[in-house]
Amino acid sequence: MNCRICGRELGREDDPLSLDCGGDCWGCIGEIEAEMGSESSLARVREEAAQGLRPSWKAPAEQPPSAKTRRSPMFQNLGAQTASLGRRGMGKSWGIARFYGMGSMEYRLESGEWLADSRLFDGAPIHLFETMAEADAQAEKLDQQAQPHGVQFMIDSQGKVLTVRKKETNQSKKIGRR
Repeated sequence: MNCRICGRELGREDDPLSLDCGGDCWGCIGEIEAEMGSESSLARVREEAAQGLRPSWKAPAEQPPSAKTRRSPMFQNLGAQTASLGRRGMGKSWGIARFYGMGSMEYRLESGEWLADSRLFDGAPIHLFETMAEADAQAEKLDQQAQPHGVQFMIDSQGKVLTVRKKETNQSKKIGRR
């Protein structure tokens, strides 16, 4: 393996600057430290490497989670199954039963939660249904009660509602300004 900056072969016994620093050699790291105004200089890096004070850095065995692995196990295959939860959309296996939801869901990487834009009426509770027929029947009831009002709510990895609040749409902004 070679240094990603200068191309020096890493891990050579005869070259103390070839110590591995996560893909970069200590020679390049010392130059970078010197350019950034650190007291470390290339000569100091050589001295510390020769004394064994700068051991080669090894990547941890377990890599930190990425965007693909941050999802809870329950939702890991959501993207493969469907991009959104529609009224007649996706069923997700939670335990044995299959549940169907209404609305669309989007994963928020910064919080590790799901953001759902749902067609639920004014803060009505979230319903998870075991059959598609139950979901359709509830959707028809909501459609008959009132025109769909958008709400935003957060769902944790167990599917529990964390917050429910009214979502302001472009249409409501236009009406409010008149």
